[in-house]
Amino acid sequence: MIFYLILVSLGIALFWLYYRLILSKTTHFQINRWFLILGLMISIMAPLVDNFIPEVSVSPTEFIPSTGFPILKRAAPITQKLIQAELETEQLHFSWLTTFYMIGLIFFLFRRIHSLFRAMSLFQAKHRFIEGKKVYSHKSLNHAFSLFNSIHIPKKWNWNIEEGIFLHEKEHVEQNHFVDVLLTDLACILLWFNPVIYLYKKSVLLNLEHLADQYVLDQGIDPGRYQALLLSMTLGGHEQIPLKINFSTPLKNRIKMMNKRKSNKYTKWSVLGAILIVTLLMSLNTSEELNEPLKSVITPITVVAEDENNPPHGSPIKKEHLKKISSSYGIHTHPIEKNEVLHKGVDMVSEMGTPVYATASGNVQLAEFDEKHGYFIKLRHSEVYQTQYSHLQSFAIMKGAFVERGQLIGFVGNSGVSMGPHLHYEVHKDGKAVDPKDYFNLDDC
Repeated sequence: MIFYLILVSLGIALFWLYYRLILSKTTHFQINRWFLILGLMISIMAPLVDNFIPEVSVSPTEFIPSTGFPILKRAAPITQKLIQAELETEQLHFSWLTTFYMIGLIFFLFRRIHSLFRAMSLFQAKHRFIEGKKVYSHKSLNHAFSLFNSIHIPKKWNWNIEEGIFLHEKEHVEQNHFVDVLLTDLACILLWFNPVIYLYKKSVLLNLEHLADQYVLDQGIDPGRYQALLLSMTLGGHEQIPLKINFSTPLKNRIKMMNKRKSNKYTKWSVLGAILIVTLLMSLNTSEELNEPLKSVITPITVVAEDENNPPHGSPIKKEHLKKISSSYGIHTHPIEKNEVLHKGVDMVSEMGTPVYATASGNVQLAEFDEKHGYFIKLRHSEVYQTQYSHLQSFAIMKGAFVERGQLIGFVGNSGVSMGPHLHYEVHKDGKAVDPKDYFNLDDC
């Protein structure tokens, strides 16, 4: 969720910066309209593309120690069943960061719904059809605006609408500009925490005003008289109505664009710069070479936000798949060497091929084989905590990858110095092995 929102925010920022630096200086307002709306939609949809690309399923993979090449093995029947079960029931954990985001999302969504209901009351006022457009008259208004497919004016005008004002609002209605406003409003709800989306919305609204202004002047209305109308509307104040396009939006900028010489037709091609932005966004989503560095930057930030220590929590093997804990943390007689040694973890007995899960989010420091630990994995969760998973049958991740808490990382095996299928699980705090049982309760697994 967090990575998705960051990718969307990055896309929004790139499209908005390109628009502000290059396209906003041109008078190709219709092209700019499509650039802004398509940029918004692409930014939201691009990070989801990877979800529609079918994945190729392979059986668990072991690695030849001497070469590093993978050996594909047929998964044991229990492994195939458990993998299917994992797909059906994904492990979840509480995230206050995600919860905070959802609270904000719900708040802004309900606030917008409330505003919409308030806006609907405007359609109870008296109305007339003028040149085929439904026009409503309101006692409380000081100036005109369009809302959906209707025009709203002050009652004090007594249905006498200046031609320039009517043409302006008529253009908003005929070109369905409310769709752009609705889409940006929805984006503001989705990305309520991101200040760039509000700048993006302002750019969309201002460009729509430029489009309507251009239409008015193209109809032969005197520019000086029309600009005087704009000034009088601005001095009259404006009402806070949701989903409307504010007639008095940045007057100085609008007058400047009205008096500006029309841009050269060749400047239309500058919109093709969007191709580079789309390519970058798609690459960030589908290319591990690009998104892994981004994740490596984001992960420490989210980890600190959630818990600066990010301790492990829960069992690496689900309770229903665990037969017993054959050896706990502490001083024990080594079963093979027969000497007293510190057993740095817990031995969790289960069937061959039982899934093993990460007990905290972190980076894969090691995923390799040695004669003592067999196939083993080391995860680094923070400056404080690391975990280790030994005697595996095979890996489900690679060295250097980032894993989430509850993610499948390997399968129970009997590799290395082992007397039967089991997982040796260790927790390290500040570089020293500690009792893993302090970090999980089997009754909660």
